[in-house]
Amino acid sequence: MYNGMVDITEAGARELFATAKALSDSVREMEAAEKSLTEAYMRNVRGLGYLRGDIEPFIRLQKRELRRSIDNAEGLIRNLKEMGDWILSKVAMAKAYTGGDHAGNLKADPSGLLGEEEDPNDPRPVRSVPRSLPGTMLEEERLENGGTVYGNPELLNRYMYAVQGNAYDEFQGTCGLCAVANLLRMAGVNMTEKQVIDFAAPAGLCAFDQGNDPGENGGTDHLDRQSILAHFGVQSELFDVKGCGVDETYDRKTAEWTLEQLATFVTEGKGVIVNVNAYGLWGGFVCFDDDPTKYDDSHAVLLTGVKKDAMGRVDGFYVCDSANNGTSYYDRDMMIASLTDAPANVTTFSLR
Repeated sequence: MYNGMVDITEAGARELFATAKALSDSVREMEAAEKSLTEAYMRNVRGLGYLRGDIEPFIRLQKRELRRSIDNAEGLIRNLKEMGDWILSKVAMAKAYTGGDHAGNLKADPSGLLGEEEDPNDPRPVRSVPRSLPGTMLEEERLENGGTVYGNPELLNRYMYAVQGNAYDEFQGTCGLCAVANLLRMAGVNMTEKQVIDFAAPAGLCAFDQGNDPGENGGTDHLDRQSILAHFGVQSELFDVKGCGVDETYDRKTAEWTLEQLATFVTEGKGVIVNVNAYGLWGGFVCFDDDPTKYDDSHAVLLTGVKKDAMGRVDGFYVCDSANNGTSYYDRDMMIASLTDAPANVTTFSLR
């Protein structure tokens, strides 16, 4: 009976996400209507002479009403997703403690371990539920130059998804979904790309259309990833990132502060997913001096480690990138040049 109630509750959460997706479609339609109204005014009303004074207030009123409806709908979408996140986190906890299915084919036991003792510095995914710790248990690696590496990134990389798109041929744009799977693996759960897709696609939490280019299917944003993580038992928050800009709005000091904050999250053992400009990360150009048409903030990666110098200043990050063969190291300037303004997903508690 208890498991039946859990299933009903989970189905209710899925309905919330489906409603949020339908509202998102409606928002896009209203935004298109708002744009059409503006274009119609530009084409037809401006040449009406004395009638223009009568029609302009009406047009402005209609645009205000549309904008109010859009703002209200977007607020409701956020509320629905937050409610769904909360429900799914409780469902995950209930399944963990009742032995029900969790994370696909895994069975939970009260300890969270799959029948063996756990070393927090051993990155093998041997748990049935993700770790949720009040503080990090990771050991630091001291370097000969006096610097420090946090996160054991090279050993962890053995257990990360280094190549995305292996689950389904029609899902190739799964960088964010692989980042979620890798975050869960970092938290000790033997999660797969397929399991994450199997939940996210039916729930409307990733891009999917049979007519899409496979490279578009599986795409996520920060809100999608927050909801997916909640489903698998990981609570997370959104952190405002200020990275590279392509115009005069770029602020180096703010970007430096962002980098230090992200490093703090990593050293605390938290999971951190950021959006980067893949052209910048792979190509190595400084994006605010390069071609703005190559600026793309849609590529998601997982931060798995950070290196600091002897004075505690951030030297760079280890980044697990499922579109670039796993973990690579990037210095601080490369990271600043590649980080975008898209919010990061940061777990509420330490995972390791």
